[in-house]
Amino acid sequence: MEGDLNVRAADQPAGVGRARALRLDVGCGSGRSYPFNPAAEGPDVIHLDIEIPIGPVKGHNFVAADAHYLPFRSCAFSEVYMMHVLEHLKEPGRAVREAHRVLAPGGKLILEVPGMFSRVFELDPSHKWRFSPFGLRELLMCFSGVKIRPEGLSPKMVPFGPLRLLLARWLPKVPWLLCEYLTCLCVK
Repeated sequence: MEGDLNVRAADQPAGVGRARALRLDVGCGSGRSYPFNPAAEGPDVIHLDIEIPIGPVKGHNFVAADAHYLPFRSCAFSEVYMMHVLEHLKEPGRAVREAHRVLAPGGKLILEVPGMFSRVFELDPSHKWRFSPFGLRELLMCFSGVKIRPEGLSPKMVPFGPLRLLLARWLPKVPWLLCEYLTCLCVK
């Protein structure tokens, strides 16, 4: 019943008729293809994945839906999370536009994708897209503010472990060609 109340609240613009805005966690996993691994927690979070979860997702509001066609009204959320989602999708640009649509003005999209030369990319055969900061920025151009930050040193690009540790300490910022992940914060 509580999940139903929160989903109905998502039909309203963020901040209208309720004390706190809702957050949406897209591609959180269902326990089938990928484990349930939420990017955000709390009663104000709606978790969404393409697959219906295995067993009860106790204490979580879960919606089975496609990221390309989010089943919510425009301006319903204050934050949308897409952690390691875009690289799996047939049309990542469509999913980004849908996230933009359901975000309230000033809302934030927080996302993370494997880096262009990430070792993680090759470990999952369902990955379809590789992203550079330049490609991501173009994909996210519907947002007024976009910050992209390279994270971690890729074992593929720096295979020698001790060198990777030294570079991580010495480099003030990880060069995007060597990074394992790209993290983005976008403001509508």
